[in-house]
Amino acid sequence: HFLGGPSIFNAEMLESIDLYPGGFPARFGRHHGGAVALESRATKSDGIHGSAKVDFIDSGGYLRMPLTKDLTFAVAGRRSYIDVLLPLVLPEPSAGSQRVVTPVYYDYQARLDYNLHQHGRLSLFVIGSSDALHVLQKDADSTMSEDLNSSVKFFRVIGTYTRPLGGDLTLTLSPAWGRDT
Repeated sequence: HFLGGPSIFNAEMLESIDLYPGGFPARFGRHHGGAVALESRATKSDGIHGSAKVDFIDSGGYLRMPLTKDLTFAVAGRRSYIDVLLPLVLPEPSAGSQRVVTPVYYDYQARLDYNLHQHGRLSLFVIGSSDALHVLQKDADSTMSEDLNSSVKFFRVIGTYTRPLGGDLTLTLSPAWGRDT
């Protein structure tokens, strides 16, 4: 998230993080520099598991559970509440002036896995994040004001079909669709 905030991924949703500072595999495309590869963790059917986190600037949670014997689901999310706490500690503007500061971020991930047994595995992964900052400063004695609005949002839907072909060969098809704003 913005301003060096927390990662947009819940740690329970990650299987691995790999850093390729140079000479990365061809599956990452034709780019210069390095690549960071994040692999989401497959859900499990070993019962209902979850966690929650509450701290000074945000709260989040994670839940993983089986829906049927072969269909499992996991979801995670977080939202900041800095926009609620800042007005409590910022000094009051003078009479006739106005000050609004609202940094807000949230993120979410969800994964649905279907075990096809000897025919492979299907999964659907959804991830999204939003960072928004609104600053408004109007002084009663000045003709100038500051008005800053900034936001960065994205979401992705990634489907994956994986099937063993024999030996060390595996077929993986992974279409993705998303939007950045």
